[in-house]
Amino acid sequence: MLIRQIDRSIRASRITGSFSIVTVPDGLKKIDRMICDGIRTVVTGKTGKGKYSLSYQTIRAWGYRSLVNRYYRQLS
Repeated sequence: MLIRQIDRSIRASRITGSFSIVTVPDGLKKIDRMICDGIRTVVTGKTGKGKYSLSYQTIRAWGYRSLVNRYYRQLS
């Protein structure tokens, strides 16, 4: 549910359509990390090391796709 809301927000804000502005994959990686940290914090309710009990593979299984992934798919 949370992943779908994030995905809708990304699409609504047209981040994927404005890659001409953000063309550096390093910047997109930082944004991805912030999103994943937010997901981990909300799901686990923890802000320290405990939030990493939720793995990136689990977040991906819920439907999250990174902005870097979307960036390179849009280029091809």
